[in-house]
Amino acid sequence: MKPTTNTQTVESQGIKDSVSFGIKESGFAHIFNVLRNQLYSDKILAVVREYSCNAVDAHVAAGKGDVPIKVTLPNRLNPNLSIRDYGDALDDNDIQNIYAFYGESTKRNTNDQVGMLGIGSKSAFAYGDNFVINSYLNGKKHTYNAFIDPSQVGQISKLDVSDTDEENGIEIVVPVRDGDADEFVSKAQLLFKYFPVKPQICGTSEFDYENAETLFEGEGWVWKKTNDRYGDAVAVMGCIGYPISGYSLNLRNDDHSLNNLLQPNLVLKFDIGDLEISASREKLQFTDKTRKAIIDRLKVVEQEVVDKVMEQFGTCDSMFAAKSMYGSLMDWTSGLYDFRDILSKKLTWKGENISNDSYHFDWDKVNDHTDKSIAKFVVYKKPNRGFKYRAEKTEHLKCEKDVVVIKNDLGHSNGMIGRVLPLIIDQGKKVYMITFKGSKAEKEFLKEYNLDAPMVLASTLEKKKVSDYYGSESSGNGNSSAHSSKHSVSAFELDWDVVKSEAKGSSWYRNKTKSAYFNAVEVDIANDSGIYLVIDRFNIQSKDSKEYTPWELHSIKECLAQYDIELPEKVYAFKNKVAEKAAKNPNMINLWDWMIEEFTNLIEEKDMAQKIVDHNVASTIEDRGWSNLESLSLIAEKLVDPESEFAQYANQFIAMYDEHGYKAYRGVRGALVDLVGVVEADKILNVEPSANLNHMQKVVAEKYSMLSILDSWEFRQHRASGCDKVANYVNIVDVASI
Repeated sequence: MKPTTNTQTVESQGIKDSVSFGIKESGFAHIFNVLRNQLYSDKILAVVREYSCNAVDAHVAAGKGDVPIKVTLPNRLNPNLSIRDYGDALDDNDIQNIYAFYGESTKRNTNDQVGMLGIGSKSAFAYGDNFVINSYLNGKKHTYNAFIDPSQVGQISKLDVSDTDEENGIEIVVPVRDGDADEFVSKAQLLFKYFPVKPQICGTSEFDYENAETLFEGEGWVWKKTNDRYGDAVAVMGCIGYPISGYSLNLRNDDHSLNNLLQPNLVLKFDIGDLEISASREKLQFTDKTRKAIIDRLKVVEQEVVDKVMEQFGTCDSMFAAKSMYGSLMDWTSGLYDFRDILSKKLTWKGENISNDSYHFDWDKVNDHTDKSIAKFVVYKKPNRGFKYRAEKTEHLKCEKDVVVIKNDLGHSNGMIGRVLPLIIDQGKKVYMITFKGSKAEKEFLKEYNLDAPMVLASTLEKKKVSDYYGSESSGNGNSSAHSSKHSVSAFELDWDVVKSEAKGSSWYRNKTKSAYFNAVEVDIANDSGIYLVIDRFNIQSKDSKEYTPWELHSIKECLAQYDIELPEKVYAFKNKVAEKAAKNPNMINLWDWMIEEFTNLIEEKDMAQKIVDHNVASTIEDRGWSNLESLSLIAEKLVDPESEFAQYANQFIAMYDEHGYKAYRGVRGALVDLVGVVEADKILNVEPSANLNHMQKVVAEKYSMLSILDSWEFRQHRASGCDKVANYVNIVDVASI
């Protein structure tokens, strides 16, 4: 990548002597140590990123940009990270001139390649003390070992030359410490998300990259559908995704609406060289050049999204369809919710502004008990404290794709619920019905409100028995099982089909009696095997005496599935006395015990416990004034003493918060607490935090006492100006303490 150069010239007058800056040989070890150990905040990610980008650059330089690089990730059988390209190999002179010198790069004259700093090829030293370079050149494999020698400067030694039939190219091999393999895998998957040509993955299963639905896209941007409301927009340059900070863009009043676009839905794509990045390549540098490039692209996105949405509205064949589309676009789950202020002022259908998704009728005209009424308008819904659908008067028609409007041409409502329930329960429709007081009233009503919704004649609907939907054993509130013959049975199996159908609804009560979710079965309690629950009056009992309903268990099943834990389809349910006998059978496992074991295995396999505990400790501290992730990150960049108390605290906090790595695991603790209880969750997460952040924070507060009187709101907003002031203050204290 071509670097941005400073074209300023400085004229000096009256100066008779000067000296250029440089580095003495005695300072080499110190400078190299800074480049190795203090440049990267995430050392594992840095190793994967730098060598993968170098490999992609090698393919671009060799005209093989569409050929995937090969990444072999560490595992128990092979504790090494290997990144292999098939570009131009390096001879001894290249190795000596590129790998042995910091700052040397062959990529500063082109924007076709990512690198330019001459630092990334040594990034393995940020993680360990040595790595291996294999150069496959014209039938020979040249092996070099790069290592930190006693001088702490480092050396490269040639180890071997052997015959090979492999293609030309470079392979970097980095030894991986015990326990780090899973982290290399997880961070590689996050990194390669934005690689246009996905690497060939070895050593683990092929990655399943998140592939959210694309709603809109244009030249240099994509707007995806996602329910993530707390992430950042991303700028992709050179196959690396960088989060975009709205505060760092410093948007002015006339551009402030662009903040609405800075959502996780948005991915901006830039050519190499369009943006400036930090030396570590971990984030953007928000220079004037970077800000202008991003703001210009955001303006393009804003206009093109409006144009594309307008195209969709042009396909609507009615005002009702246009209002339905408006509602679907403006729903917060649609991915376009943040465009509502922009779109609501510009969307039209046949010249008429579409500013809402509903028709609003005059109450007196749709209430049949008034003198002005010309129609009766009702919606079918459940009451707040009931479980049966019934007609309720309304003056609002909310336009949605699943809405059905019925025109009552029968002249009465007798047996109407039997015609409506198949639409509501079987097809998942929301049903409105309108009864006009004659043909003249109908014409007047449709003309006044421009109501063009398609209507279904009530006479054409099949009429079914209401008992087909509500059952005959219900006692009216849906919860009584007093007359059920199942009370004389002690062993059951959970009927997942019934549970799933009821779980779709939500109300104070359900349509079935509690016993309706269980089928009586015969079980050999002493010898059979399986998973079982304990029930009391058909309420599911947990280990901490909490009661669960069957539909709540369905939610638990869906939660488990998010972590690839499949709840068995056959789950027994035993009443207390039978459950006591089942507990003595080692082949009968209580569901909650099974769940704890599954979660324990999951956390051990993915090495998640430390991440979860560390993040929880850091997140509980984050709202305390200046202990804010982004604020500390901004402050840490400007500290002159990397060993000061503040720097140590900031770096430890950032490492434990582990924002990017934790996202993959953030729901696990919540699931543990909800599903298996707080006590059991703490047992599973039985590790100590990596550091005592509370104590470190107190040490910082004592040394830098002025922090206590600063406005904490300023730092929760992680404003750059406030962070600069704190960094200056910390530096003054540190310098004065030396």
